Amino acid sequence: MMLLALLTGCILGPRPESCSANTDCRDAFGFGSVCADDGYCAPVTVDPRCNETWPEDLFRNAENYSDHVVIGSIFNMPFDEPQRLSAELAVRNAWDAEDTSGVYGHFVAIVHCDNAENIDIDDLNSVESAVSSAQFLVDELGIQAIVGPSTSDESFAVFDAASLGGAITISPSATSPDLTPVGGFPTDQSPGLFWRTAPPDDLQAFAIAQDLLDRGADSIAILYEESSYASSLADAVQANFEGGGRTVVTNSYADGTALAQLIPRTFDEGADEVVYFTGESADVVTFLDTASVTPAYVGVPIFLADAAADTALFDVSGGAAMLPFVRGSRPQVPQGQRYNDFSINYNAEYGESPDESVFTSYAFDASWLALYGAMWADIEGEPITGENIGRGILRLSSGDTLDIGYFTLGQVRSAFEAGDPVDIEGASGGLDYDEQTGEVSNPIEVWVVDPGTETFVPVKVCQPGGTCDDVPGAKTTK
Repeated sequence: MMLLALLTGCILGPRPESCSANTDCRDAFGFGSVCADDGYCAPVTVDPRCNETWPEDLFRNAENYSDHVVIGSIFNMPFDEPQRLSAELAVRNAWDAEDTSGVYGHFVAIVHCDNAENIDIDDLNSVESAVSSAQFLVDELGIQAIVGPSTSDESFAVFDAASLGGAITISPSATSPDLTPVGGFPTDQSPGLFWRTAPPDDLQAFAIAQDLLDRGADSIAILYEESSYASSLADAVQANFEGGGRTVVTNSYADGTALAQLIPRTFDEGADEVVYFTGESADVVTFLDTASVTPAYVGVPIFLADAAADTALFDVSGGAAMLPFVRGSRPQVPQGQRYNDFSINYNAEYGESPDESVFTSYAFDASWLALYGAMWADIEGEPITGENIGRGILRLSSGDTLDIGYFTLGQVRSAFEAGDPVDIEGASGGLDYDEQTGEVSNPIEVWVVDPGTETFVPVKVCQPGGTCDDVPGAKTTK
């Protein structure tokens, strides 16, 4: 998730002799100037977690970017690199549009932060480092929109830190239902400071339970990580599955030691299917490799969720024997011309496919939401704050339907200038936010693994509202 702000230009005249807040220095000298401990303005000391930018000289030549719109990102590297690149791609596209026709109204830039655990920098865990990154982006740089972070626990923490400075957080992949009320339900008066482009997991929980029922499961054993994402998903699946004599056994763990101990206990329950939820792709690999050591566990049906649908899953060693018996769920991988255009765009910029992660297009859309929201505020003559960005986002779900991105930016601007909303269709799918919940509702797909091609093959699609249909011709597994 990212922070976005319009940073004021330099004021001609002598350097202020004193300052009392970072805003004093940004007002006088623009981006990258802060109020130092001695009470005088000075260049910001760059946080080592937030030292990558686009353009690359954003910090080195901050004076060249004083009137740019700058947003921030927080992602766990290298696992979230596709999402980070996708968020940056929107910024590059908006820059190109401004350079070509001046249609955006300002040039744009992005500051990237890495919240991975890194003992070479500090002793913070991923949640703590996400918070420190958010504080640097908002408090030091004045950024008002953050794209990321990727997990629900991180998103709760970043929202708490960023909202203190009035900044908006837009996550492309935090899916815990507990995040729905965070920041309040959106209204024009109070649009809220937490948004996401991925659907919440109550939709995924229904799909998981329905798939289990469709395949005749009468008992399941759920093992889950003690996190907001995994805990809420486990609770929701249990609620959807129980009844009619069906049984659910649950085990939860707080750390790797407990995970190793609970894997055999979970399999030894003798349930029809083992269900495992974690927000960490590396833990899925550990889970499968550990289970595969016991021959009796190989062949037991296993259900995973969206965090497992990552190429990191194929880092398994002994766990490769488990893959033919694995099913999983995730937000439906986008299809159609809009996603194809995004994929071509991504490949042209970075020389690779965005398909490594299901959430690349969601990150691209999240970044564009921040940019649209800032553009709306600027057109209205309002300061680019988190709340005003949110008000702009509220104007993207009705009116003329337009594809997201570079080619329709002029039409979006014209609509905003006329006081009209637009209905933006994202690379990830529809971005029609529910007026009551502030959530999108996208289909959920059930997948199986093709170990030979190291791909995830959709076998079922569940629509919001409660219907699930098999994908014609898809491989089926028990």
